[in-house]
Amino acid sequence: MSRKYHGIVAAALFALLAPPLGAEPELPVVSLAYDAAIGGTESDEETVEESSFRHEVALRIREEWSARVVSTLTGDVVRKLYVADTGASYATLQLEPSLRVTLREGVKLEVGALARRALYDEPDSDERPRDYTRVRATTALTLGAVKGLSIEPRLQATWELYDNPLKSKQLYSLGMSLALRWGRWELGAKYNGSARSPLGALSIVEGKFDHAFGVDVSLDPNRVVR
Repeated sequence: MSRKYHGIVAAALFALLAPPLGAEPELPVVSLAYDAAIGGTESDEETVEESSFRHEVALRIREEWSARVVSTLTGDVVRKLYVADTGASYATLQLEPSLRVTLREGVKLEVGALARRALYDEPDSDERPRDYTRVRATTALTLGAVKGLSIEPRLQATWELYDNPLKSKQLYSLGMSLALRWGRWELGAKYNGSARSPLGALSIVEGKFDHAFGVDVSLDPNRVVR
């Protein structure tokens, strides 16, 4: 690539990431949370019996690089313990970074990724490991160039790599949502198509296609029409 091209790319990135002149630099917002839960199952006598304990520690870091660029990093560690052999105890570690960029008024781009590792205390019924690694990538675009109309296409790809290669699979989905506001009326429509297929030569996961769609209409008689 030419030096001129590199210079244009560098200038574009600087324009997106640099804060406005005279603005104070923003520090990242950090939050840390701990949650615990005791789960239960209903017996024939309609009483709740103790069955599991769940602990979760979650971390979230949000950074506003500029008025148009915001990044978020979330992560959590989960430990779930089942008692009396009511389930398979496990632990998970997950990280999920995301970036939102406002390209211009009414146009936003969001990209994100996810990585999860799950470890089980015991193998499944046929003594094969349950552990897996999940990797996911997501891209979404918000188009609101026309007043009152918003279109949001979304692409997502997920790869699940099991320590037992027979269960490894890959999933791809395409989503589209539309929102139209006209006076006191609002129309919404959405569609999502997904495909699942085996991952790796040893996988025995069956291929599958799913389609989902919906439409909704709402009327707000109290809305002020301008």
